[in-house]
Amino acid sequence: MRKLYLIRHSQPDFPDEKKMCIGKTDISLGAVGRIQSVLLAEGLKKEKITEVYCSNLKRSIETAAYIKENPKQCAGFREFDCGEWDGLSFEIIKERWPEVYQKRGEDLTYPIPGAESVEEGKNRFEQAMKTVLLESTGNIAVVGHATANKVFLCGLLGIEPKFYRTIQMDYASVTTLCVEKDIAIEKQNECFTPKLNEALCQKLLQAAGTPENVQAHCLAVKEQTLKICNALKAAGILLDEELLLTSAMLHDIARTEKKHAECGGAWLTKAGYPLHGAMIASHHEMINVDIIDERAVLTIADCSVQETEIVSIEKRFSDSRRKCMTEEAIKMHQKRYTNALCLKNRINTICGKEIIS
Repeated sequence: MRKLYLIRHSQPDFPDEKKMCIGKTDISLGAVGRIQSVLLAEGLKKEKITEVYCSNLKRSIETAAYIKENPKQCAGFREFDCGEWDGLSFEIIKERWPEVYQKRGEDLTYPIPGAESVEEGKNRFEQAMKTVLLESTGNIAVVGHATANKVFLCGLLGIEPKFYRTIQMDYASVTTLCVEKDIAIEKQNECFTPKLNEALCQKLLQAAGTPENVQAHCLAVKEQTLKICNALKAAGILLDEELLLTSAMLHDIARTEKKHAECGGAWLTKAGYPLHGAMIASHHEMINVDIIDERAVLTIADCSVQETEIVSIEKRFSDSRRKCMTEEAIKMHQKRYTNALCLKNRINTICGKEIIS
Protein backbone atom coordinates (compact mmCIF):
# COMPACT_ATOMS: atom_id res chain seq x y z
CA MET A 1 0.00 0.00 0.00
CA ARG A 2 1.31 3.42 -1.00
CA LYS A 3 1.22 6.53 1.15
CA LEU A 4 0.50 10.00 -0.17
CA TYR A 5 1.50 12.87 2.09
CA LEU A 6 -0.67 15.88 1.28
CA ILE A 7 1.03 18.98 2.69
CA ARG A 8 0.07 22.59 3.06
CA HIS A 9 3.03 24.87 2.32
CA SER A 10 4.75 26.67 5.20
CA GLN A 11 3.94 30.22 6.30
CA PRO A 12 4.57 32.86 3.61
CA ASP A 13 6.28 36.18 4.25
CA PHE A 14 3.19 38.38 4.33
CA PRO A 15 4.00 42.11 3.90
CA ASP A 16 3.79 43.86 7.29
CA GLU A 17 2.74 40.45 8.69
CA LYS A 18 -0.84 41.12 7.55
CA LYS A 19 -2.61 38.16 6.04
CA MET A 20 -3.71 38.55 2.44
CA CYS A 21 -5.89 36.71 0.00
CA ILE A 22 -3.28 34.82 -1.97
CA GLY A 23 -4.21 32.50 -4.79
CA LYS A 24 -1.95 33.12 -7.79
CA THR A 25 -0.12 35.88 -5.87
CA ASP A 26 3.44 34.59 -5.59
CA ILE A 27 4.99 35.08 -2.15
CA SER A 28 8.12 33.43 -0.77
CA LEU A 29 8.40 31.89 2.68
CA GLY A 30 9.40 34.07 5.63
CA ALA A 31 11.68 33.08 8.52
CA VAL A 32 8.88 31.25 10.35
CA GLY A 33 7.98 29.40 7.16
CA ARG A 34 11.57 28.29 6.59
CA ILE A 35 11.80 27.10 10.21
CA GLN A 36 8.55 25.16 9.75
CA SER A 37 9.94 23.63 6.56
CA VAL A 38 13.05 22.34 8.34
CA LEU A 39 10.85 20.69 10.97
CA LEU A 40 8.53 19.28 8.29
CA ALA A 41 11.44 17.71 6.42
CA GLU A 42 12.84 16.31 9.67
CA GLY A 43 9.47 14.76 10.54
CA LEU A 44 9.14 13.10 7.12
CA LYS A 45 12.66 11.63 7.06
CA LYS A 46 11.54 8.15 8.05
CA GLU A 47 8.72 7.93 5.51
CA LYS A 48 10.79 6.71 2.53
CA ILE A 49 9.36 9.27 0.11
CA THR A 50 10.37 8.54 -3.49
CA GLU A 51 9.17 11.77 -5.10
CA VAL A 52 8.01 15.23 -4.05
CA TYR A 53 5.57 17.32 -6.08
CA CYS A 54 4.59 20.94 -5.63
CA SER A 55 2.72 23.72 -7.40
CA ASN A 56 4.47 26.36 -9.49
CA LEU A 57 4.19 29.01 -6.76
CA LYS A 58 7.21 30.01 -4.65
CA ARG A 59 5.72 29.17 -1.26
CA SER A 60 5.03 25.62 -2.41
CA ILE A 61 8.32 25.15 -4.28
CA GLU A 62 10.41 26.44 -1.36
CA THR A 63 8.61 24.22 1.16
CA ALA A 64 8.99 21.14 -1.04
CA ALA A 65 12.71 21.79 -1.61
CA TYR A 66 13.39 21.20 2.09
CA ILE A 67 11.96 17.69 1.73
CA LYS A 68 13.80 16.90 -1.52
CA GLU A 69 15.98 18.98 -3.81
CA ASN A 70 14.46 19.90 -7.17
CA PRO A 71 10.87 18.87 -6.48
CA LYS A 72 8.66 18.27 -9.51
CA GLN A 73 6.43 21.26 -10.25
CA CYS A 74 2.86 20.70 -11.34
CA ALA A 75 0.71 23.76 -12.04
CA GLY A 76 -2.42 21.72 -11.32
CA PHE A 77 -1.62 21.82 -7.60
CA ARG A 78 -1.58 25.62 -7.38
CA GLU A 79 -4.03 27.49 -5.17
CA PHE A 80 -7.40 28.64 -6.49
CA ASP A 81 -7.15 31.89 -8.46
CA CYS A 82 -8.95 34.54 -6.39
CA GLY A 83 -9.58 36.98 -9.23
CA GLU A 84 -9.96 40.62 -8.16
CA TRP A 85 -9.31 39.69 -4.53
CA ASP A 86 -5.91 38.16 -5.22
CA GLY A 87 -3.09 39.96 -3.43
CA LEU A 88 -5.37 42.20 -1.34
CA SER A 89 -5.63 42.27 2.45
CA PHE A 90 -8.85 40.93 3.93
CA GLU A 91 -9.52 44.37 5.43
CA ILE A 92 -9.58 45.91 1.93
CA ILE A 93 -11.67 43.06 0.54
CA LYS A 94 -14.26 43.42 3.30
CA GLU A 95 -14.43 47.18 2.68
CA ARG A 96 -14.78 46.96 -1.14
CA TRP A 97 -17.00 43.87 -1.42
CA PRO A 98 -18.90 43.64 1.90
CA GLU A 99 -21.80 41.55 0.57
CA VAL A 100 -19.64 39.12 -1.40
CA TYR A 101 -17.22 38.86 1.54
CA GLN A 102 -20.04 37.88 3.88
CA LYS A 103 -21.59 35.34 1.51
CA ARG A 104 -18.20 33.89 0.64
CA GLY A 105 -17.56 33.38 4.35
CA GLU A 106 -20.71 31.28 4.53
CA ASP A 107 -20.23 29.39 1.26
CA LEU A 108 -16.92 28.87 -0.55
CA THR A 109 -18.74 28.28 -3.81
CA TYR A 110 -20.11 31.84 -3.88
CA PRO A 111 -18.21 33.50 -6.78
CA ILE A 112 -15.47 36.10 -6.36
CA PRO A 113 -15.33 38.67 -9.19
CA GLY A 114 -12.99 37.33 -11.89
CA ALA A 115 -12.01 34.25 -9.90
CA GLU A 116 -11.65 30.62 -10.85
CA SER A 117 -14.75 28.64 -9.87
CA VAL A 118 -14.51 25.99 -7.17
CA GLU A 119 -15.52 23.34 -9.70
CA GLU A 120 -12.75 24.41 -12.09
CA GLY A 121 -10.15 24.38 -9.33
CA LYS A 122 -11.36 21.05 -7.97
CA ASN A 123 -11.22 19.37 -11.39
CA ARG A 124 -7.76 20.80 -12.09
CA PHE A 125 -6.39 19.54 -8.77
CA GLU A 126 -7.93 16.08 -9.07
CA GLN A 127 -6.56 15.65 -12.61
CA ALA A 128 -3.08 16.62 -11.40
CA MET A 129 -3.36 14.09 -8.56
CA LYS A 130 -4.37 11.30 -10.96
CA THR A 131 -1.42 12.15 -13.20
CA VAL A 132 1.24 12.08 -10.48
CA LEU A 133 -0.13 8.87 -8.97
CA LEU A 134 0.08 7.16 -12.36
CA GLU A 135 3.59 8.37 -13.17
CA SER A 136 5.10 7.66 -9.73
CA THR A 137 5.77 4.65 -7.54
CA GLY A 138 6.14 4.25 -3.79
CA ASN A 139 5.32 6.94 -1.24
CA ILE A 140 5.03 10.49 -2.57
CA ALA A 141 4.50 13.95 -1.10
CA VAL A 142 2.40 16.72 -2.63
CA VAL A 143 2.97 20.24 -1.30
CA GLY A 144 -0.16 22.16 -2.13
CA HIS A 145 -2.24 25.01 -0.75
CA ALA A 146 -4.96 25.35 1.88
CA THR A 147 -8.15 25.79 -0.16
CA ALA A 148 -7.19 23.49 -3.03
CA ASN A 149 -6.06 20.77 -0.61
CA LYS A 150 -9.18 21.07 1.54
CA VAL A 151 -11.58 20.91 -1.41
CA PHE A 152 -9.80 17.74 -2.57
CA LEU A 153 -10.25 16.25 0.91
CA CYS A 154 -13.92 17.25 0.87
CA GLY A 155 -14.31 14.90 -2.09
CA LEU A 156 -12.72 12.03 -0.15
CA LEU A 157 -14.85 12.71 2.93
CA GLY A 158 -18.11 13.23 1.09
CA ILE A 159 -18.39 16.83 2.28
CA GLU A 160 -19.76 19.62 0.14
CA PRO A 161 -16.98 22.06 -0.86
CA LYS A 162 -18.82 24.97 0.78
CA PHE A 163 -18.04 23.36 4.14
CA TYR A 164 -14.28 23.14 3.47
CA ARG A 165 -13.51 25.30 6.51
CA THR A 166 -14.50 22.40 8.77
CA ILE A 167 -11.22 20.77 7.72
CA GLN A 168 -8.26 22.03 9.73
CA MET A 169 -5.00 22.38 7.83
CA ASP A 170 -2.21 24.38 9.46
CA TYR A 171 0.91 25.66 7.73
CA ALA A 172 3.42 22.85 7.10
CA SER A 173 0.88 20.25 8.21
CA VAL A 174 0.64 16.77 6.72
CA THR A 175 -2.46 14.75 5.89
CA THR A 176 -1.51 11.12 5.33
CA LEU A 177 -3.50 9.26 2.65
CA CYS A 178 -3.45 5.54 1.93
CA VAL A 179 -3.57 4.75 -1.78
CA GLU A 180 -4.88 1.41 -3.04
CA LYS A 181 -7.84 1.17 -5.41
CA ASP A 182 -9.25 4.18 -3.64
CA ILE A 183 -7.69 6.93 -1.53
CA ALA A 184 -8.43 6.87 2.20
CA ILE A 185 -7.46 9.34 4.90
CA GLU A 186 -5.25 7.86 7.61
CA LYS A 187 -4.23 10.95 9.59
CA GLN A 188 -5.05 14.67 9.30
CA ASN A 189 -3.26 17.92 10.09
CA GLU A 190 -0.10 16.46 11.61
CA CYS A 191 2.58 19.03 12.46
CA PHE A 192 6.05 17.87 13.46
CA THR A 193 7.98 19.06 16.50
CA PRO A 194 10.99 16.73 16.53
CA LYS A 195 13.26 16.65 19.54
CA LEU A 196 15.75 19.49 19.27
CA ASN A 197 19.47 18.77 19.27
CA GLU A 198 22.55 20.73 18.24
CA ALA A 199 22.44 19.63 14.60
CA LEU A 200 18.76 20.49 14.20
CA CYS A 201 19.24 23.82 15.99
CA GLN A 202 21.98 24.70 13.50
CA LYS A 203 19.61 23.92 10.62
CA LEU A 204 16.99 26.20 12.18
CA LEU A 205 19.51 29.03 12.58
CA GLN A 206 20.53 28.70 8.95
CA ALA A 207 16.93 28.56 7.76
CA ALA A 208 16.08 31.68 9.75
CA GLY A 209 18.91 33.59 8.09
CA THR A 210 20.85 34.10 11.32
CA PRO A 211 24.29 35.53 10.39
CA GLU A 212 27.27 33.17 10.76
CA ASN A 213 28.93 35.29 13.46
CA VAL A 214 25.70 35.17 15.50
CA GLN A 215 25.48 31.41 15.01
CA ALA A 216 29.02 31.17 16.39
CA HIS A 217 27.97 33.31 19.36
CA CYS A 218 25.01 31.01 20.02
CA LEU A 219 27.29 27.98 20.03
CA ALA A 220 29.67 29.71 22.47
CA VAL A 221 26.76 30.57 24.78
CA LYS A 222 25.66 26.93 24.62
CA GLU A 223 29.13 25.81 25.75
CA GLN A 224 29.14 28.33 28.61
CA THR A 225 25.64 27.20 29.57
CA LEU A 226 26.82 23.58 29.72
CA LYS A 227 29.74 24.57 31.94
CA ILE A 228 27.42 26.35 34.39
CA CYS A 229 24.91 23.48 34.27
CA ASN A 230 27.56 20.92 35.15
CA ALA A 231 28.84 23.01 38.05
CA LEU A 232 25.33 23.47 39.44
CA LYS A 233 24.62 19.75 39.02
CA ALA A 234 27.70 18.95 41.06
CA ALA A 235 26.36 21.32 43.72
CA GLY A 236 23.00 19.50 43.76
CA ILE A 237 20.92 21.79 41.53
CA LEU A 238 19.41 19.84 38.65
CA LEU A 239 18.00 21.72 35.65
CA ASP A 240 16.37 20.72 32.37
CA GLU A 241 19.64 20.50 30.48
CA GLU A 242 18.06 19.62 27.13
CA LEU A 243 15.72 22.62 27.20
CA LEU A 244 18.48 24.90 28.42
CA LEU A 245 21.16 23.92 25.90
CA THR A 246 18.87 24.01 22.87
CA SER A 247 17.42 27.35 24.00
CA ALA A 248 20.98 28.65 24.28
CA MET A 249 21.67 27.47 20.72
CA LEU A 250 18.63 29.38 19.48
CA HIS A 251 18.55 32.39 21.82
CA ASP A 252 19.68 34.88 19.14
CA ILE A 253 17.97 33.25 16.15
CA ALA A 254 16.25 36.57 15.34
CA ARG A 255 19.23 38.85 16.12
CA THR A 256 18.73 40.87 12.92
CA GLU A 257 15.12 41.73 13.87
CA LYS A 258 13.84 44.54 16.10
CA LYS A 259 13.29 43.36 19.70
CA HIS A 260 15.08 40.20 18.69
CA ALA A 261 14.50 38.30 21.92
CA GLU A 262 10.72 38.66 21.72
CA CYS A 263 10.74 38.01 17.98
CA GLY A 264 12.84 34.85 18.31
CA GLY A 265 10.60 33.62 21.10
CA ALA A 266 7.53 34.17 18.94
CA TRP A 267 9.14 32.25 16.05
CA LEU A 268 9.88 29.21 18.23
CA THR A 269 6.42 29.29 19.80
CA LYS A 270 4.79 29.37 16.35
CA ALA A 271 6.99 26.46 15.33
CA GLY A 272 5.59 24.39 18.20
CA TYR A 273 8.17 24.92 20.95
CA PRO A 274 6.47 27.19 23.54
CA LEU A 275 8.93 26.40 26.36
CA HIS A 276 11.88 27.37 24.18
CA GLY A 277 9.93 30.38 22.98
CA ALA A 278 9.37 31.60 26.54
CA MET A 279 13.04 31.11 27.42
CA ILE A 280 14.28 32.96 24.35
CA ALA A 281 11.76 35.80 24.64
CA SER A 282 12.79 36.57 28.21
CA HIS A 283 16.56 36.11 28.14
CA HIS A 284 17.10 39.90 28.21
CA GLU A 285 14.68 40.56 31.05
CA MET A 286 15.45 41.27 34.69
CA ILE A 287 15.40 38.06 36.73
CA ASN A 288 14.94 37.06 40.36
CA VAL A 289 18.46 36.19 41.51
CA ASP A 290 17.04 34.10 44.36
CA ILE A 291 15.75 31.56 41.83
CA ILE A 292 18.43 29.60 39.98
CA ASP A 293 16.44 28.14 37.12
CA GLU A 294 16.91 27.58 33.39
CA ARG A 295 16.13 31.18 32.46
CA ALA A 296 18.62 32.52 35.00
CA VAL A 297 21.38 30.27 33.66
CA LEU A 298 20.67 31.23 30.03
CA THR A 299 20.69 34.91 30.96
CA ILE A 300 23.99 34.81 32.85
CA ALA A 301 25.64 32.58 30.23
CA ASP A 302 24.72 35.09 27.52
CA CYS A 303 26.00 37.94 29.70
CA SER A 304 29.39 36.27 30.02
CA VAL A 305 30.00 35.66 26.30
CA GLN A 306 31.06 38.50 24.02
CA GLU A 307 30.84 37.31 20.43
CA THR A 308 32.58 33.94 20.99
CA GLU A 309 34.89 34.96 23.86
CA ILE A 310 34.23 34.25 27.53
CA VAL A 311 34.59 37.57 29.36
CA SER A 312 33.88 38.97 32.79
CA ILE A 313 30.46 40.40 33.54
CA GLU A 314 32.15 43.73 34.18
CA LYS A 315 33.75 43.81 30.71
CA ARG A 316 30.60 42.72 28.92
CA PHE A 317 28.50 45.44 30.52
CA SER A 318 31.21 48.07 30.26
CA ASP A 319 31.36 47.53 26.50
CA SER A 320 27.59 47.40 26.01
CA ARG A 321 27.14 50.58 28.09
CA ARG A 322 28.40 52.58 25.09
CA LYS A 323 25.30 51.65 23.11
CA CYS A 324 22.97 53.35 25.61
CA MET A 325 21.92 56.66 24.11
CA THR A 326 19.23 57.84 26.55
CA GLU A 327 19.01 58.34 30.31
CA GLU A 328 16.34 55.68 30.52
CA ALA A 329 18.52 53.19 28.65
CA ILE A 330 21.45 53.94 30.95
CA LYS A 331 19.32 53.31 34.06
CA MET A 332 18.00 50.03 32.69
CA HIS A 333 21.52 48.97 31.73
CA GLN A 334 22.73 49.68 35.28
CA LYS A 335 19.89 47.62 36.75
CA ARG A 336 20.70 44.69 34.49
CA TYR A 337 24.38 44.98 35.35
CA THR A 338 23.67 44.97 39.10
CA ASN A 339 21.32 42.04 38.66
CA ALA A 340 23.90 40.07 36.65
CA LEU A 341 26.58 40.67 39.28
CA CYS A 342 24.26 39.38 42.01
CA LEU A 343 23.42 36.31 39.95
CA LYS A 344 27.09 35.67 39.20
CA ASN A 345 28.00 35.87 42.89
CA ARG A 346 25.11 33.62 43.91
CA ILE A 347 26.00 30.89 41.39
CA ASN A 348 29.70 31.06 42.28
CA THR A 349 28.82 30.78 46.00
CA ILE A 350 26.56 27.77 45.38
CA CYS A 351 29.28 26.06 43.32
CA GLY A 352 32.03 26.92 45.82
CA LYS A 353 34.30 28.28 43.10
CA GLU A 354 34.42 30.88 40.34
CA ILE A 355 32.40 29.52 37.46
CA ILE A 356 31.50 32.96 36.10
CA SER A 357 34.09 35.73 36.15
